[in-house]
Amino acid sequence: MSRKFHRRIGISSFIFLLIFVITGLLLQHTPGLHLDRHYIPAVLSKSLYSAAAHETIDYKTDSHWISQAGSFLYIDGIPIPYIELNSLQGAVESKSYIWVVADNKLWLLSKQGEIVDEFSFLSGLPSPTTKIGRASDGTIIIRGLHQNWQAKEDTQAWQAYHGGQVIWATPDQNFNLPEHIRESVFEHVNAHLISWERVLLDVHSGRLFGVIGIVIADLAALLLLFLAATGIFLWLKRA
Repeated sequence: MSRKFHRRIGISSFIFLLIFVITGLLLQHTPGLHLDRHYIPAVLSKSLYSAAAHETIDYKTDSHWISQAGSFLYIDGIPIPYIELNSLQGAVESKSYIWVVADNKLWLLSKQGEIVDEFSFLSGLPSPTTKIGRASDGTIIIRGLHQNWQAKEDTQAWQAYHGGQVIWATPDQNFNLPEHIRESVFEHVNAHLISWERVLLDVHSGRLFGVIGIVIADLAALLLLFLAATGIFLWLKRA
């Protein structure tokens, strides 16, 4: 094998090596750069991943709309930070708080959407928690596996509820969510679908370009291995 041929292969593979090195270095420092919490623009999410949110889960409390889109929770179209959820199961409003149930957790929110407290089975919340509602006297009731539980306003204690009928929170099925709230939710969620970490991982592995990208990435890795092996061979031959 001639050194000229080896040099040509090395030059042609430089672009792949550059991509591997740059994306690898950035991924190595994801926590410090917060790449998992910074997102590509909505137009790129749609063009590169065909990703766009089109549905919300909405609950109407006494005076607010509580919505889920993607993994985000919203109050009147405003995202509530530090909450990620898979399935919103209910929301009701009491005199002091908005009570939100999702993923076997209970959040107490202020009327402005600030997190007051969070409860799970580790902090005494009956589990599994499937839905939330109110008794006729306004008492907050949550539904466990086979039992209803009564919550006090401070939620420090839960006791079995054997009272009358419970009005359970049900999602809005009639598209009553005001249009300006819906637009606000979609504008936010579609701009927070795909993180830069995800893009870098997909570029690094070639997955961003589908099967062809994976094949090219594999060939590039083999080519770099080939260059290393032939480089050692040429060096030994010269020595």
